[in-house]
Amino acid sequence: MKSLLEYLILEAEEEKTKNTKPEEKDAPDGFDFIETRGRLSKQAKIAIGGTFKEGMKSAEDSGKVRENIKEKLKAKSVDAQSVRSIIKSIVTADNDLDDIFKKAPVSLNFGDDGIIISFVDGNWKKLAGTVSSSKRLVKFWLQSSLLAYGSKKWNTVKISTKENFIAISGG
Repeated sequence: MKSLLEYLILEAEEEKTKNTKPEEKDAPDGFDFIETRGRLSKQAKIAIGGTFKEGMKSAEDSGKVRENIKEKLKAKSVDAQSVRSIIKSIVTADNDLDDIFKKAPVSLNFGDDGIIISFVDGNWKKLAGTVSSSKRLVKFWLQSSLLAYGSKKWNTVKISTKENFIAISGG
């Protein structure tokens, strides 16, 4: 027969497991997932074209928006089935994201279809005024880029940050 203390410890451990988001299990050590909920700064809303959800819906519904994204990102030799391939191609192409992401070393692979890329410096945290909004803005860029290049995993992709690194893994 278990003591009350043993029972409470087991119950607490079980509750902790229930509250752990499934994505957290897939993240590299030390990385924190980027949430899409919460208020966005004015700068982020302007860049996204509204809320996170509205921006993604626009990219999903409009072929013209997706083509515009591809024109600006200039990625070549993209395997639409691979999140790693799309992100690697975008980061290595000469585009506006050169001010945000380092080209070399391009990535560290993890998991079946994950990639870790580096930010140029800590200034990325000021892109949208606040760190929280800047994280969501970068997540929006990456998810809409995956969508534009035909990824079927864009809406289940898991994106997390750690210092000046960002991890992206296929869903």
